[in-house]
Amino acid sequence: MIPSLLPRAAAAALLAAVAAPAAASESGRPVVSLWATPAHLTLFGRAPQTLVVHNDGAARVQVVASAASFSFDVYGNAAIAPSADPPRSARKWLVVRPRRLVLAPGSAGKLRIVARPPRRAGAGAGDHHALVLLSALAPGQARVSVRTRLGVLVLVRVPGRIVRRVTLGRVSVSRVRRRRFVVVSVLNRGNVAERLLPGQLTVSLRRAGRLVGLARSFPRDLLPGTHGLIVAPLSGTLRGPVVAVVRLAAPPEGPRLLLPPLPAARRTLRLRL
Repeated sequence: MIPSLLPRAAAAALLAAVAAPAAASESGRPVVSLWATPAHLTLFGRAPQTLVVHNDGAARVQVVASAASFSFDVYGNAAIAPSADPPRSARKWLVVRPRRLVLAPGSAGKLRIVARPPRRAGAGAGDHHALVLLSALAPGQARVSVRTRLGVLVLVRVPGRIVRRVTLGRVSVSRVRRRRFVVVSVLNRGNVAERLLPGQLTVSLRRAGRLVGLARSFPRDLLPGTHGLIVAPLSGTLRGPVVAVVRLAAPPEGPRLLLPPLPAARRTLRLRL
């Protein structure tokens, strides 16, 4: 499987958005403990892939699989199944078979995931996103049943010209409690999902031509055509006006991604700390 550009951080955000707390059995083992491999999928055109669902809980569970939309807000928080499908949603393209699994404790089952993007040119080359939502129910022997949900991120890559471009926008300083952060607005103008690595965006602070501070960004995931805020913590007690040089470095490219390189970006501006 060729890896997605939106791996662990995005999958973790989606999991946090859909997960429900699971009760524990008398032995201390969770009644429902559901997980899936792989944690994210990239589908190329109509080529199918297999998702393996594992039940490590103490109870027999019924798992219902469905396709759902999702989106990230500017801070990277996930919204699951919004009232309207966001742009470039692949929800309507996904076919999941079978739709239901019954898993005994310690067992696993397989789902076949395939995307059926329209063959017309209007589908748009590049990445389209969706979610395979796994809802598990462990029927209780009394009046209580235990439910939990798990989300698996899916990117559908439609053949065509791939564009990678991230542009830098507004830069500001934010204060949270006693910490300061440089916040940079970025826009993914390309048609594939981008994973910005820790420290890939840096903000150099200069005064009278001398480097007086450096902020390195947290990681961030950007879906095609969306903008977000990149946060870089700022240490020290520096105050007053500075010249800020914002750099987005080109990431190291693995040979298996089969994508054009992401161009670097730079912006220089005056900033008051």
